[in-house]
Amino acid sequence: MTDTNMPPGLNVPDAAAAPPKQEATAPPAESSAPAPSPAESQATESQVDTVQSTAPVPPPPARPLLTVVQAARMAKQQLQEITGLEVATVSAMEEHEGGWRAYVNLVELRRVPSTSDVLATYEAILNAEGEMETYKRLRRFLRGQVND
Repeated sequence: MTDTNMPPGLNVPDAAAAPPKQEATAPPAESSAPAPSPAESQATESQVDTVQSTAPVPPPPARPLLTVVQAARMAKQQLQEITGLEVATVSAMEEHEGGWRAYVNLVELRRVPSTSDVLATYEAILNAEGEMETYKRLRRFLRGQVND
């Protein structure tokens, strides 16, 4: 059938006469599990959101406000003030819970010769501002004693 308003020689098929063309689609992928209903999908997503939102996020580790040199000076000064003993050396420093842990050797007993002096290693815990929170003596030894 031709449209009377169309120019001659142009034939347009009648819509009722020819079935509409369908686009080719890929067959659905086979799955062993049935697809979840929209309600199930929504419930699963909200459960995941709930689990994710309730999990605590640990804060990043705190960084000390003081440099290692500043913290070592403060540890020496505070240990000397508290114990009344002379500082021999700072043998180690390490970051500890936002502050510092210092290992300081103090002279507990002077002897002649000096290699027989009695020293002690103290551990001091300093907060972020460098104030000593705790300290304790870990060991005693002779200055001339080699211990690995």
